[in-house]
Amino acid sequence: MCFLAAILGLSPHVAFAQEEDGSLWRDEWPQFRAIEGFFTTGALLGMLVFMRAGTATEPRWSGGILFDDAARDALRLHTPQARRTAQKVGDVTYFMFPVIPIGVDVLISSLAVRQDTKAALNLTLVSGEAFAYSGFLSFVVNWASARERPEVTGCRESNGGDVSKCNLLSRTESFYSGHTAMAATSAGVVCANHAYMPLWGHPAADAFACALASATAATTGMTRVLGDRHYMSDVILGSVMGFGIGYSVPTLLHYRVPGSVQDMRVVPGVEGSDFGLTVTGQF
Repeated sequence: MCFLAAILGLSPHVAFAQEEDGSLWRDEWPQFRAIEGFFTTGALLGMLVFMRAGTATEPRWSGGILFDDAARDALRLHTPQARRTAQKVGDVTYFMFPVIPIGVDVLISSLAVRQDTKAALNLTLVSGEAFAYSGFLSFVVNWASARERPEVTGCRESNGGDVSKCNLLSRTESFYSGHTAMAATSAGVVCANHAYMPLWGHPAADAFACALASATAATTGMTRVLGDRHYMSDVILGSVMGFGIGYSVPTLLHYRVPGSVQDMRVVPGVEGSDFGLTVTGQF
């Protein structure tokens, strides 16, 4: 509502609760707990085990399902150079996943601007928790499915083709897209944090943060299809799982615990003026 009001020129003012110590992290929200640290550490160790063990050498599943083949034919770039470029772009957007939730929201907004160490610490730990869970689940599903990447399947079916593609070390890591999942996890974390805290100072700016992170995730996923690294089903499931984990971890474990959400009221007027909308309450 606030974002729509801003677009319509209604000059919204959103009143978020802020603790007496000046922190955006409310007292009724549980801070990062030991049990969360235990499971986060377990997920990180699990990822290390999978990384050391390596991927399956032979695929247990190859080929597309549902609309995969049609999407691949329509979207896959036709030249090897173009596909490599798409893959490089996807790598860049993938490695950018910590930029908004950690680089901007923690280091700049929470620490540099507000000196809010309480919010900064919890945002860092909760974001790391979501990334750990998402990464571990991606490794588990990759190992269990051992789906052959489309470019490898295409190489085999063309009787050799580019030998480097036929012998790709990550040939069985197609399902689901880990790049997309991590970028989508970042988007989920950003959208959740900005829905409950005015980290960028205005509802329109906070909505933009969510949109920007989501667009980055969508770009990452699309490059994986354009570059022939994943089928569309790999990207869709990676997006759903990643965003779901990213949004659910902070929301369900911290922001939406019993007693943390109170009624929201929309009333006319802006503090110190007689026009616009004021949204008050905790949400």
